[in-house]
Formats: sequence, structure tokens, C-alpha cells
Amino acid sequence: MARRIAQFAAKLGLLLSAFRRGRGGDDNATTGRAKELLIMQPDAEGVRCVHLKRDRSGVRVRANSFHSAKDASSFLGRLTKKCLTVALLPKASYLLKFMEVPRVRADEIAEMISLEMEADLPNEFGQAEISYQRLPCEKEGCQRYEVYLCRRDDVLEFVRRLESMGIPPRMILPSAVAWRRLLEGERGVDMVAAETGRDGQLELAMLQPDRSLSVRTIDNVCREAPPDLPEGLIECVRSLLAQSDGSSEAIDVFWAGERCPPDNLGGRIRFRSEADSFGNVVFRGDGATGEYCMLRLAGSALLDADHATTLREANLIPRDLVVRRRRAAVRKVLGVAAVAAVAGLVCLQVALEVATRRWNGRIDEVSAQIASIRKEGEAIGRGIERLRAAREARLTRNDFHDLLAGLYQATPNGVTYSHVALDETGTIRLRGQAESMALPFLLPQELEKHPVFSQVLLKDAGQVKRPSGSVTEFQIEAAIRRQEGQ
Repeated sequence: MARRIAQFAAKLGLLLSAFRRGRGGDDNATTGRAKELLIMQPDAEGVRCVHLKRDRSGVRVRANSFHSAKDASSFLGRLTKKCLTVALLPKASYLLKFMEVPRVRADEIAEMISLEMEADLPNEFGQAEISYQRLPCEKEGCQRYEVYLCRRDDVLEFVRRLESMGIPPRMILPSAVAWRRLLEGERGVDMVAAETGRDGQLELAMLQPDRSLSVRTIDNVCREAPPDLPEGLIECVRSLLAQSDGSSEAIDVFWAGERCPPDNLGGRIRFRSEADSFGNVVFRGDGATGEYCMLRLAGSALLDADHATTLREANLIPRDLVVRRRRAAVRKVLGVAAVAAVAGLVCLQVALEVATRRWNGRIDEVSAQIASIRKEGEAIGRGIERLRAAREARLTRNDFHDLLAGLYQATPNGVTYSHVALDETGTIRLRGQAESMALPFLLPQELEKHPVFSQVLLKDAGQVKRPSGSVTEFQIEAAIRRQEGQ
């Protein structure tokens, strides 16, 4: 039973360890570079999700949209515990700003940026959530940051809608984080134009000459007159052409969505639309086209990002929400540990009671056996005493007869006995009288000659005067010699 309890405790420890590894998502999943990512975005009809998983042959893509937690359960059941869940915040929901601040310690950056950003906010904006990522800065003694700001209520509503589907995000990232990684990592692309989904909008992102990122949301409605492109897209292209200082090079636009436009403005705008690949990434699966293109493209940029630094700093999930999640996780672990401890104590108590009853029963059996053995032993002892008594009786049954016969045969004339005694040890004591002084000294020799007597010893002898004359009194001790076979 003790071995079973030890095995149960070991299994319980393994389960708790596995549970701690599984629930440590907010901390463990945000370290290193994830090879599996779920990127999602709520819209008016539900939540759109794209799952990307890297393997040796490329990136496997699965896409789906959910209208309820029941719809999402089967899709989410295929995710591993290492999968990073990210919610992509569209540009319409956040503000983008660049800041240069004096070089300070790393633990002071967040507070300094928050103070700078909140100072410029109007009172009606309400509480704000602020995140950032660091950019290279050529100015000595300064640090440059790309800062993201959004309303706290919008973020909480974003989280609430995703949690209602059973998909609590570990990160909420502005789309600018993904577009910067794409434009900096993909050579030959000056702009990204991504359809945001079912709302008929287009999100444009382009890098300025000073490496600052410009992100805009425009209506994806083409002009009736040539060029057949959205007005906002034309304005962005013209600003890029103006910054090219009269260069004849065309502007390359990566189009993420359906109905990729043809090259336009006399070849000054070249559109690329690769449904199956982007750079060195090969996509396989059912999420490479359609309304999921923006999520797939952003997910491919975030798939190998450094989660411990870049993504963690850009995460817009409120800190108090993270704290509540961690506390809830701790309470859950403590609850499971408490239940396991109570279950362990109950099992231990049951095991001890079973063992106690078993040993008590065994003790009763042994006590009964001991009592039986003691009783049998006492009976055997009594039998041995009876046998010993019978043996003694058998050995001594003829002693007195042999003694008297021997005295009669070995005693010379002139000797009489006044006292003859035989004890249980076989010792003979004789007292008597002899007519002459010499007879008591001859008597031991005569007795020794007889087979009944041994170790005959004259203890005392002396004359005693009487009215009829003097006589010699004597005392003799001897041992009886039992016959062979008695």
C-alpha cells in the first residue's frame, strides 16, 4: 500500500508539472521565436483566424472564421501548447507616433513614453494603452521609438470578444509591427496594401526615407476615371514618387487581397500579388487567399519574431489584465494543488485505515495462534511433568525394598538398626547399635560389598553406657545403587 501511495504522489507531481508547463503561456510562450502562431481579428460577423506552423517544407496555413465558441472549439483543439495566440489590431484602432527621447535606463523608458504621449491627449480620449518598439537612432545620446496608442476601452472590448470565442489572446499587436518587419525584410517592396477583410477597407504601409513607418486605412473604392485605383493609394504612391527625387524607378506595391490591380501610371506602379509565397516563405494550405490574406501576411512576419523583446514591448494588452490572468492561473494551480492535496490525504487516510485493519486482523490471528501454542505448551509441560513423575516413580518403586533386603543380607550379627531413612535423592541414613566397638568399622565394608549400596561412609561411632552394659552407637550415610534397567 505504501508503494501505491508513492506511485500516486509521483504521478500527481508529474501532472502538476505538466499543468504548470501548459498554463505558463503568458510568460513561456513569449520567449524565443515561435514556430507556431495563431493570428486573429474580430469583425462584425465573428472572428477570423489564421494558423501558421513552420515545418521543413515551409509554413502550413489553416484559416477559418467563427461565430461562436462552439464553432471555434474543433479548430482550436488542434493547437499545441507552444502556439502563440496574437490578435492583430487594425490601423483604424490605434495611433502611430515616432519619438526621440534622451537615453535613459531601460526600466524608465515605458514611464517616459507614457508621460510624453498622455500629455498630448485630449481629456475626452479617456484611458489609453501605450506600447512601443525601439528603432535605430543615429543621433548621439538619444533613443528613437515607434509608439502605438489606443483607447483602453477598445482594447478591453477587443479582448472580451476574443475571450467570448474561447480564444484569450496572449498578445495584441498593432498591424504596424508586422508591416515594418515585412518592409524591412522584403527587398524590392516599397509599400504593402492589405485588404482588412469584409469591411471594404485597405490598409497601406510604407517606409519613409528616415525609416519611419507610415500606415493608413483607406476605403477600397476605385475611382471611376483612370487610373482605376483607390484615391488614397494614389496619394500614397505620389508621396513616394515625390520622395524619390525624380528617379525613374517604379514603386513596387505588394497587394495582399483579391483582385490585384494591374500595373498603372505608365508603369510607375508595379503590383505584386503572390498567393503562395512571400520572399523565402512558402505557404501551403487553405489560408493563402481571400479575406485572410492580411492575417496570413502579418502572421508570416510575426512567426519568427523575437517574442522576448520586440513583441513583448509592442504588446497592448493592459498590464492589470496580465496580472489578473497570472493571479487566476496561480489560483487555479493552487486550487488544483489543494484538491490534489486533499485527495492525497483522503487516499492516505483510507490506505492507513485499510492497512490498520489488515494488520489488526493479522495481529488477532497471531494472538490466537500464540494463545493456542501457549495452551498446547502448557499441556505438553503438564505431560512432561507427569512423565517425569512416572519415571521417578518407576525408578524408585523398588528402592526401599532393595534397601531392606540389602541390610538384611549385608549386616553382620551383633548389629541392629534403630533408624533407617531413604530420601528422594537416593541417600541412605542409618543409625544403630553394635555389640562391640569393632563392628561399626566393619559394617561399611560389608555394605560396600552388596550391590545395593555405594559410597558408604561412617559418620559417627561411640560407646554408650546402659544399665545392661555398654553398647556402641553409630551413624552411617550411603547412596543406593539402583539396578540396571530401573
